[in-house]
Amino acid sequence: MIIKNVQIFPQNTQIKNSAQNFDIYIGDTDGVIERIIESNIELGQVPDSFEEVIDVEGAAVIPSLYDHHIHLLSLKEAGNSLDFSDVRTEAEFKQIIASAKNTASSLRGIGYHESIFGALTKETLDELVPDIPFRVQHQTGALWVLNSKALTEINASQANIQLDDGCLLRGDELLRRDSLLLENNLLENNIVQSPSVNDKNARNNNLYNDLRQIFKELNQYGVMGATDATPGYGKSEVELFSNALIGNKQDFFGADFYLA
Repeated sequence: MIIKNVQIFPQNTQIKNSAQNFDIYIGDTDGVIERIIESNIELGQVPDSFEEVIDVEGAAVIPSLYDHHIHLLSLKEAGNSLDFSDVRTEAEFKQIIASAKNTASSLRGIGYHESIFGALTKETLDELVPDIPFRVQHQTGALWVLNSKALTEINASQANIQLDDGCLLRGDELLRRDSLLLENNLLENNIVQSPSVNDKNARNNNLYNDLRQIFKELNQYGVMGATDATPGYGKSEVELFSNALIGNKQDFFGADFYLA
């Protein structure tokens, strides 16, 4: 492949004073850049060893990007959450919840701020959603508020955490990370029964599919690597990511991934 008429950024000392665009020669079989020269070929005059020519008409080419601080599991769950980031009124807040709660077995909200409906408590959420688990994350990411059903679901009383107001700050072990990791914390403390092999395989497959979609979207923005910077990851989290990612780099569009 030859990509014609490219502006290259950042410019090195050899090309920074050149007003001319460049042609990038990329191997058709290995995808490796073979050479970069000043644009000097016309369409139709392509060397036989290159099958395709793309004229980008002066568009810029930059090195791939790397996201050094990302929370993949939370990002994965964001698509399954009620997003209150752009909500400005109490009426709109209540309408979003009312529209979702009748068809859901549980609700997860993100992006909340006190300017919408004041400081949330367990009682506030119980009034809005009394029958199914409901939890809302403050837009800072440092606070979760749970209703009574959600507190029952995570067996908070057995974990000896005082949650009279339903509020969990970042330092609280049980909910400082995503619900997928919450299960691992409960397992480590023998609070719930260990899942079967089939359940574990299903969870790994779901995570694999979700992460693949995330990396596909990142790739479209030129992001070819990421570091998950979520604090407090332990053995179970490493195993969780390993089972989904190891040996599957090609499936994740060649992206590099690390746990901080």
